[in-house]
Amino acid sequence: MTRRATAFGLAACLWLWAPGFAGADVTLTVTPLRGGRDIDFGNARSMGPEGEPAPAMDTLQQVQVAVNSTTTNRYQVFIRINDRWRNLAGEELPMENVQFFISDAGAGATVRFPNPTAMALGEQEILQSDQSEAFLITFIVRVPHGQQAGDYRTTLSFRVVSQ
Repeated sequence: MTRRATAFGLAACLWLWAPGFAGADVTLTVTPLRGGRDIDFGNARSMGPEGEPAPAMDTLQQVQVAVNSTTTNRYQVFIRINDRWRNLAGEELPMENVQFFISDAGAGATVRFPNPTAMALGEQEILQSDQSEAFLITFIVRVPHGQQAGDYRTTLSFRVVSQ
């Protein structure tokens, strides 16, 4: 009898970019709630020990985003996913299996993704405001049955633009 289990880990590296200089009117800080600079989803299973489908499992991770604004000028916060989630063998995790949403923003903020939405390649505006804000971004990963084992990685970057 052959026993087979498939597990893999997911991580996303964070890069921050806030245009301007030390005396900028708007600054951006992104902090994973667990871990260092990586958002590490840990190990998840797509198959059980006998190769049977594992129960659907969502793995969550959150980051705290803080924007400090010293003016009343409107600003925008953007997230960019630079590449598909891939393991070292080049296998991809389907983009529709990685979702995110924004929560806990202030009443004056315009949130673009209040409900779980599949991540898309490229840059997306996620929030607008004209005052200092702190909010959470929750990332949800659903492992599809039969997904190839491995460490899947991509790079996410954030930037803020003052108008």
